[in-house]
Amino acid sequence: DLFRSKMVEAKRIVVFSGSGLSATSGMSTFSTQGGLYEQAKKQFKLSDGKLLFTYSFYSKHKVQAESFFVEIHKEALRASPGPGHKALAVLGTSGRLARHYTLNIDGLATKAGMDVWDPEDNIHGKTVEMHGSIHEIVCTECGETRLLTYDDTDLLSRHQSIPCSSCSSRDVGGPYMRFKVMLYDDMEGEYITSD
Repeated sequence: DLFRSKMVEAKRIVVFSGSGLSATSGMSTFSTQGGLYEQAKKQFKLSDGKLLFTYSFYSKHKVQAESFFVEIHKEALRASPGPGHKALAVLGTSGRLARHYTLNIDGLATKAGMDVWDPEDNIHGKTVEMHGSIHEIVCTECGETRLLTYDDTDLLSRHQSIPCSSCSSRDVGGPYMRFKVMLYDDMEGEYITSD
């Protein structure tokens, strides 16, 4: 009750959220039984499923990792915002939400009506996607970012890469786009989330 009374009194609120917020929407969490780490461990025969989400694994097994990420993308497309996402949207509309920092990559806060913060395109957005978005791809050569399309997911599911439309005209055979998702020890992190 103390927390609730402080929330009611507060004029400006900052919220930090993680995968638990999206669990009620049917999204797989990372570390729970049957979660993404366990799925990755089984599918890739890894000692620890967390390895799939490291840059070192990704850089050696890009097409396999991206095929796995496609499944997360599809799960996120099927999911609907849960009560927590809706409450955040109401808080945002009230003007009391100063910022929402999320580790989630599923875009459910956006589906609920939250505006995503971007240092260049939307400085008034309230939600900061600290680990990027499973719905976007980015070129780590030129920084071009765009939404993932059905054709993109089809290519990635068939273990093919997506060439960058801006760079490919200059250099046949590359560079390629990747999911705009921050990995552990990501060597291309500056293209995923802004400082």
